[in-house]
Amino acid sequence: MSKRSLLLVCAPVLLAGCVLTDVPPGQMVQVVTDPPAAVCDLMTDRGRATVNATPAVAVVPIGRGDMTVTCQAKGFEPAMLTVENLARNFVPEQVVPRSLGRPDIQSPTPIYGYPDVVRVALTPLPVPEKK
Repeated sequence: MSKRSLLLVCAPVLLAGCVLTDVPPGQMVQVVTDPPAAVCDLMTDRGRATVNATPAVAVVPIGRGDMTVTCQAKGFEPAMLTVENLARNFVPEQVVPRSLGRPDIQSPTPIYGYPDVVRVALTPLPVPEKK
C-alpha cells in the first residue's frame, strides 16, 4: 500500500476525533438535599455519578436526554427527580455564522448540559401509630 493510500485511509479516522472535542465529557452538578447527608445517584444516557453525602458536587456525564436523580436517607422515603437537559431549549436559528467559519452561539443556555445546582426534598417516613 502506498503512502498516499495509507494517508487517505487514516486521515478520516484521525480527523474524526477533532470533531468531538467541543462537547465536554462531563459537567459539575451540585446536589443539595433536605435533609442533608443523603446518598444520590445522577443518571444520564451516557453514564452515572454518585454523591455519598449531600451537599456535594458530582461530575455527570452529559447525555442527550434528561438526567434522573435518585436520593435516599435514613428515616426518609427515597426521592426521584427528573432534570431537563438544557439542550432542549436550544433552537438552531440561534447559531449565527461568524466570518471565520466557526458558529457563534447566541443562546442564553448551553447547548449541552444540566442546571448547575439540583435540589431534592425527601419526605420523612410515616411514624407507626402506637396501640
